[in-house]
Amino acid sequence: MLKQVSIKKCNRYIFCFLFLILSPILHASSYEVSFKSVHNRYFVNEGNGGSDKTVNANRSAIGNWEKMFLIPRHDGCIRNGSRVSVRSGNQFYWRSPGDGRLHVDRTSVGINEVFTLINHSHPGRCITNNDWISLRSAQNKFVVAESDGNANANRGRIGSWEKIRLKIHKAPVLSPAPDSGAESRKAEFREIIANNMFVQAVNGDDVPMSVLENKIELLLTRETGDFRLAELVRLLYLSGDKYDDVLLPVLRELDYWLVRDEELYARWSENHMILWISSAYLMRQREGWAMREDLNQRLNHFLDLKLQYGFYEFFSSTYHPFTLGALLNLADFAEDPLIKAKATAAAKRMMKELLLVFNDRGAFYPAAGRNYPSRYISSREYPLFWIITGKGNVPNGTDYVGGYLATSDINLDDVAATYKSRVNITLRQGHNQNQKTDVHYGLSRLERTIFQWSSGAYFHPDTASDTAYTVDYYNFEDRKEFKDLARVAFLPDSWMNNISQIGAAFSRGSNLSKATIDIFKNKNIVLTSLDNYYPGYKGYQQWPWAATIEDVAVFAQTGDVAPNFDKKSGSQISQNSHFPKVQQSGNVALITYFPLFEIRNGTGDKGVNLFWPTERFDEHQEIYGHRNGNWLVARKNNSYIAVLRAGTGIRSDGHPRNWGDKGRQMWAVVVGNKEMYGSYQAFKNKISQANISESFRWDWRRFRMVYRTRIDVDGKSIGNTW
Repeated sequence: MLKQVSIKKCNRYIFCFLFLILSPILHASSYEVSFKSVHNRYFVNEGNGGSDKTVNANRSAIGNWEKMFLIPRHDGCIRNGSRVSVRSGNQFYWRSPGDGRLHVDRTSVGINEVFTLINHSHPGRCITNNDWISLRSAQNKFVVAESDGNANANRGRIGSWEKIRLKIHKAPVLSPAPDSGAESRKAEFREIIANNMFVQAVNGDDVPMSVLENKIELLLTRETGDFRLAELVRLLYLSGDKYDDVLLPVLRELDYWLVRDEELYARWSENHMILWISSAYLMRQREGWAMREDLNQRLNHFLDLKLQYGFYEFFSSTYHPFTLGALLNLADFAEDPLIKAKATAAAKRMMKELLLVFNDRGAFYPAAGRNYPSRYISSREYPLFWIITGKGNVPNGTDYVGGYLATSDINLDDVAATYKSRVNITLRQGHNQNQKTDVHYGLSRLERTIFQWSSGAYFHPDTASDTAYTVDYYNFEDRKEFKDLARVAFLPDSWMNNISQIGAAFSRGSNLSKATIDIFKNKNIVLTSLDNYYPGYKGYQQWPWAATIEDVAVFAQTGDVAPNFDKKSGSQISQNSHFPKVQQSGNVALITYFPLFEIRNGTGDKGVNLFWPTERFDEHQEIYGHRNGNWLVARKNNSYIAVLRAGTGIRSDGHPRNWGDKGRQMWAVVVGNKEMYGSYQAFKNKISQANISESFRWDWRRFRMVYRTRIDVDGKSIGNTW
């Protein structure tokens, strides 16, 4: 992480940092080349390119017009499957508009100026001198050297005339990560999701009007319409002007930021924020539309925050696809080199962090900021994981971000190089809310408040007065997100921070920032937890701990949980009635539940519910003992898990549930596998030898009741005093 100093003090530092680490992105790595046909003639840019100029393949020697620049549409070297542009020495790009001819007459790059390179000689490595290649246009037609010396882009398949001998005069100096095969997997995945509208656009196929109409309806009628907005913006950039008549009249009428009396859209959580501001930036760039004057400041501030402090909605399987999709739109299409570089770096940071908690088979069940039970109770395939690493199953469909990645120019080799099957680290994300003045230096109070909301700080004691001020300014008192504020709306805004201290047990835990995440992974087992994350407070969508064995998640939630952890009252359960204090050491975590006084003595449900899907394990047992506690133990393949629970209660749906004394309970979890323990029986033997202790006694030194928990297992000792 960057040193956490105020943005006011480190603007120059951040710029220098970006310049140094992002120079491969800021400066395209072009190759100076010539192309030779199978007829032993060189391709030529007539007139060295210009208005009404075309490409031919009729020269017997190389001169200035026969030299050109092959430019990757991503950072890094060019490989099989890379998307490229070809530029003449006179700065004009090759263009294949669909008329069959090959023009060299454009000064900027759109969809018709992008080609996919196929490397017949060395598909698994960077291009080299004398490779045989082919170039496929956006209309899915191949460049061909005709026997009469013409060059066209009108062939539906590759024959000998569609193969080109590559002569490299000058290659960029690159130190690329080892070829991960991600570019080839992108191409393979585009074949799998051929009906995805991004892929249809790249291939020059028509996107069905019914698809566009459906996305427009969702854009205009759903709170999450921005999910569709970013897709439509990407489609416009990928398809040239093909859908302008359908989409521009709709997108032109949108408000791209908060307006007074807004009733539909919520633009302020992290994913919604970047979806709206990236779309505003790209539509202004493309169409010249007027946008808020502070758009650039807001966008740069968002990207700087991610690069310095990480993501607020960390490890969210629900929300990371939308944030990543918006960042990829900027990385692919932003013309400002610094915006492009920042967005690329932020997207790569997110992907590298996500890879930390994927196991080798592609299961993704992490401790997280903002998530839902549906993401943990069933197995899913993630195209992101397979495209980047090549591990796990080949996805047979797509999720939200799959189509973005498959059609993105961003090179993923350096991301793939960071994936490790064994991880044992502590990751720190975010900042304290009391740093808000420094963290959001230069922003107006209204703008600062929206960024605070994006980090979950709605009624946090350090930010509540800002919330009251902003809600009043935008007249949001009747919105469901701020209904709790209506009860004290008659009081001055300046009182709100002090008032929120009274209800801090119910408000402070909404914060998504300043998280310390412990991560342990060994191949197909993963244990993650949030270390000392608002223990005892009410939670809002955060996931305090989760364990993974193979494709099964094990986790706990507190409070009133619906049968089988599914849906309740039409919406998914997203809250914990109180957070535990979790202390993790490698593959062992001690989990202590003890709600704060206001929650402990309230009427709400304080039970702890364990998601333990016995039908998905190969075998499972219970181990009881006076010193060892009550353990649930299970195996799937050669992966093992054990959970210490506070009692033996069972819910009607078969999952364990324990109430404790007003929510006060001791739990623990241990994960392992054959590599670590040998046999499953050896793992169970370790568990049966565990020592646990728990007490709730008067402490004269502290002059209060003190709750102490401790576990000793497999050479690890973890204790807690509360």
